[in-house]
Amino acid sequence: MNEDQKIISITGGIASGKSTVADIISQKGYKVIRSDDTAKLLMKENQSLKNKLIAKFGSNIYSGTEVNKDFISKLIFGSDEKSNNNRDNMNSIVHPFVIEENYKTIEDFFNTGEKIVFVESALTFEASMEDGYDYIICTYSEEEVVRKRLQLRNNFSDDQITQRLESQLSPQYKKSHSDFTIENNSDLDTLKNTTEFILDLVVSLPGKDPQKYEEDN
Repeated sequence: MNEDQKIISITGGIASGKSTVADIISQKGYKVIRSDDTAKLLMKENQSLKNKLIAKFGSNIYSGTEVNKDFISKLIFGSDEKSNNNRDNMNSIVHPFVIEENYKTIEDFFNTGEKIVFVESALTFEASMEDGYDYIICTYSEEEVVRKRLQLRNNFSDDQITQRLESQLSPQYKKSHSDFTIENNSDLDTLKNTTEFILDLVVSLPGKDPQKYEEDN
């Protein structure tokens, strides 16, 4: 990685607009890696990862060749200690595979002439990856707004929403530890305008010193 190449994280809490911000940036012609898509693909196709998950959680984690989403949801979403442990264990298994795959893709982009690569990931801080990025953009929405979105989008109950909110680092933490915050409490046009403003700013800034990047990673 050289000084004119940058890796930018797009992170934030559930239903805060990460994917929409990533879409807007992608539509501007920038390369965007979706960590959630990477994880889903690897969990389905990477045999080493599948073996580790089955060894830890049992064969019910898969339904045929597909990931058993209902089983996983019951394992990891909850406010009890067992759910927390299951979530930590799953993340500790899946994260290294996702990180490795994402960095392979980043290198491929850089090798073909890209100067900036964005990585959308809900778990930038949870995976302790913040030092691997030049800048972090956080999408942030008020809890009341998030709850309404999850009710409409996913038809979640109040308990299901609370479980998912409690399963992540607080949005306030992510906001306070990011370089830029995109507030997403209004309409799509406002989100697009804010995203484009932050994008122009991030693109114009210098990246990390390459030597520092190597030392951090």
